[in-house]
Amino acid sequence: MSDDETQALLACTTEYGMDIYRYNFTTSDITYLFRGSLESSPVLPDYNGYYFSDLGDNLVSQGLMYSDTGLNEIRAWNWKTGELLWTNDSNNIAGINVKVAEDGWVYYTYIEHLETGNYLNLAAYNVVTGEEGAPPPLVMENIYAAIPAVKGRPELIFFSGGEGPITSSEPRIPTGRKYYYLWDRNTDVVRRLTLLPISYGSGGLVGGQVPPLTAFYSRQGGSY
Repeated sequence: MSDDETQALLACTTEYGMDIYRYNFTTSDITYLFRGSLESSPVLPDYNGYYFSDLGDNLVSQGLMYSDTGLNEIRAWNWKTGELLWTNDSNNIAGINVKVAEDGWVYYTYIEHLETGNYLNLAAYNVVTGEEGAPPPLVMENIYAAIPAVKGRPELIFFSGGEGPITSSEPRIPTGRKYYYLWDRNTDVVRRLTLLPISYGSGGLVGGQVPPLTAFYSRQGGSY
């Protein structure tokens, strides 16, 4: 919802796909950002959600996976103006559940084809300025699933790191050990947060703590 509480971003899922739209409570006007039923290719229903950088912020992103072509796409809007800021589609995009940082940076995972196998790496793009940025310093063979998760601190990025090539059965997950990290984009300092290997994680900082504490959830095997 907007700060003045006159507008909200809503989603409606039907058998024809998801619609994402801005609704004005004062005028009842609807402005569509995305209409799944009008897409040229069908989108898998499990891969068309949207993500705020933080609830109430201007920037929102959406990941799409097309069922007939296998193409992955990322789109980003300023939802309060309705402007489509950026779109990127490729068969090499592996991580489509991305969040845009408050300052416009988005970090998305792509498949890197090397002689020893396929690996995961990050690309960075600023949807506001059009700049391209660098990923975190390489700490393991794979870097993926980067999330700017701290409101007011867009330079702090959580990400996963793993070893070994990725498998064909799980095209977005490395085969070897995986750990969770925090990267300070301004200093390029990377800290490993998990002592034990994990399957997947998502984190954020706990405000008001000195020194700052990190809270995250992880999955090992079938348990969280």
